[in-house]
Amino acid sequence: MDLVIVGGAGTRDKYYEITKNEFNNTFNNIHIIDLVGSTLDEITYNVYNKIKDIKNNYIIVGHCLGGMVLLSMIGKFTLIPNNLKGLVLCNSYYDCTQIKFNDFMEGKTPYELSNNYSQIIKTVYVLVNQINITIKTGLSKYINNINRTHIPILIIGGTKDEAIKIDMLKKENTLLQNSILRIIQDGRHSLIVQKTKEVNKLLSEFMTVVNNKKVISA
Repeated sequence: MDLVIVGGAGTRDKYYEITKNEFNNTFNNIHIIDLVGSTLDEITYNVYNKIKDIKNNYIIVGHCLGGMVLLSMIGKFTLIPNNLKGLVLCNSYYDCTQIKFNDFMEGKTPYELSNNYSQIIKTVYVLVNQINITIKTGLSKYINNINRTHIPILIIGGTKDEAIKIDMLKKENTLLQNSILRIIQDGRHSLIVQKTKEVNKLLSEFMTVVNNKKVISA
């Protein structure tokens, strides 16, 4: 099984390199994908085109905005790659209108913000506005499209996330029927790099569920 990581806004593939030592103990290959483009459509199709030709079965992790893009890929565009076996939403929430983005930006590390702060802001708000339009005009269809795929979904959050609060993730867990919620103690918004060992343990357990085609349960 391979692992695909779709990064958050403003991050680059090198930001997640630190996770490879841990994730390589569990997965055959690690693929890291940046969010590239200026619109939700462009970014979504760029991500889809990079993952659709991966030959091995894989679990895909969307970190923050990366998770929102993956939900839009399935819920809005109904794009489902053949070898996608499980979806992981890490510090990610489907409804951008509920996120306080000042808190979100405070959760960014100095590395993330040092490269191009203005571009991060631009990417975040362009995508958020377009995702919000989708949510406001057709939330039921959006969620139903995701649920109809029956793709197992793991939702991971942290107790100290600056932007994505536990109550939000509980609601997401309720809406996404084939999902399970796991919370990492003291995990912040960057928990995929802050708590990589704990995240990898959850991914390993999730991979067992996916491989055995078990029913998701709390």
